[in-house]
Amino acid sequence: MNRFRSRIAVREIIAALVLSTVVCVRTAPAQTEKVYEISNHDVTVQVAADGSYDVEESITYDFQKGAFTFAYRRMDAKGGEIRDLTVRSPDAALDSVDVSRDGDRVRVRWTYPERTEPLTVEIRYSVSGALVERGSDNEIRWDPLAPEATVDTRDVDLRVLLPATFDLGADDVRVETEATAEVSNRAGGWEIHVRKEQVEAGDDLPVTVRFPMQVAGRYAAAPSEIGAAIALGILGVIGGVIANVRLRGPRPEVTAYRPPPDLSLMEAAVLLGRGESTAVLATVFDLARRGHVTLTHGEDADGGWMGGEERTKMEVHADPEALSEPEARIIELLEASDTLEDFWSETSQERTAMFSQVQDSVEERGWMERHTTRTVVFFLGGVAAFITGMVVVFQAGMVPLLLGIGLIGAGVGAWIPAFRHTVLTEEGARRYAEAREFMRRKKEEIERLRETSPYGASQEVSTWLPWLLLHAEVSSSWIESLQDDLDASGAEVEIPAGLRSHLQDGGSYAGVVAVLGTTEAVTGAGGAGAVGGAGGTAAGGGAAGAG
Repeated sequence: MNRFRSRIAVREIIAALVLSTVVCVRTAPAQTEKVYEISNHDVTVQVAADGSYDVEESITYDFQKGAFTFAYRRMDAKGGEIRDLTVRSPDAALDSVDVSRDGDRVRVRWTYPERTEPLTVEIRYSVSGALVERGSDNEIRWDPLAPEATVDTRDVDLRVLLPATFDLGADDVRVETEATAEVSNRAGGWEIHVRKEQVEAGDDLPVTVRFPMQVAGRYAAAPSEIGAAIALGILGVIGGVIANVRLRGPRPEVTAYRPPPDLSLMEAAVLLGRGESTAVLATVFDLARRGHVTLTHGEDADGGWMGGEERTKMEVHADPEALSEPEARIIELLEASDTLEDFWSETSQERTAMFSQVQDSVEERGWMERHTTRTVVFFLGGVAAFITGMVVVFQAGMVPLLLGIGLIGAGVGAWIPAFRHTVLTEEGARRYAEAREFMRRKKEEIERLRETSPYGASQEVSTWLPWLLLHAEVSSSWIESLQDDLDASGAEVEIPAGLRSHLQDGGSYAGVVAVLGTTEAVTGAGGAGAVGGAGGTAAGGGAAGAG
């Protein structure tokens, strides 16, 4: 009994300790929490005759909860330089003032004796090089919160004072801002007064003042200048396109009802610019059509713990004497694979090497010429023009902008013909044109027959499927759409030789669609604010903060 009571007592003590720990953890942040806002933020930007700014700021921090020992202000000179910065407070003696710079951005932080009452800080500094020259205007861009508030800021006032030496009329000064703005004459000059009662945390207050140019400033491109530069860059790209067309070699007009008799599928793929995967896929279908391979698509009962996977098994019964060298190599690779899916995933390097040999053969037959030197010149010239253009763009002025964008466009344009490292000869161009014209006619014929004679359409597909696969618009989705129309017609459909499917409700061309889909999936083949803090507590207020 005593042991039982002892255990209860120990449990109660442990529970009390845990509870007290939780209470301490939950109450600790509340004891150190600091809450404040900025109750007033006044900024005056006095523009001098030379375009520099003299800036005065007055910021009042309203400390609502907790004691504070430092404050800060972050300023963005908008491409200019901040200098002669001073900080003072009429409410407290400042212990230290630290200034850090990052390009045209400056962060100043000051400390003072622990304080819970509101604190006003006055900051003065000069800014040079921030006045913008855009077209025929000068432009002043300023955001008193630079760039956004991280605490609520109330009673924000920005005054921009233009000197009397500027020859400006009442209609010359334009202001862009979401806040209330007034323009008034002041001692011969002009005062732009922008005010907003409150800026929520996370918001900013950008202000732009424009007037006819009075003094040279930092260059910024006007919309019309940007448009002209872009147009010049586009002309450079168009020049590259034109050069690419002129260098592509002859393109004779032909009429063809059959493919060239001395052109293999893989050679046709080279001339047509089709990839290795498309060339091999078309050849595999042709081998199946000619009886050298049988492709059987079905569900593999041993496909895994989630159930059977759809696989395409292969049966090779080729006649070596009836095969070309590339076809014999494909048969050899097929025999080494268990399924067609394995063939695609395991023989990439071998297929690439084989296709490269076919490309060399096309060149040896005089159907294509390689221009390596020209390719290198275009590519390196494009790189040089592009990099030079990027450097020139960042120089001030309209002429450098036009020159820079023009060079960038010319660089991009030079890369276009650089990738045309091979060109068709007269003989190659004729075979290219015949193959392309035949495939176009055959596809259009099948499109007509699918409506008028579904069986005739299936006959054409069965006969010419390997060549159709070299057409840029023929893919598994096109075959599937054709299958839907043929099956819906209820007519007898001829299945391409060497292709079978054991899946029920798969459709007449289920085997074709499955093989194409697998190939496309495996190889891609187929138709074409600032932060402040102290004592473990962080607080910020847009451009100004305290802690």
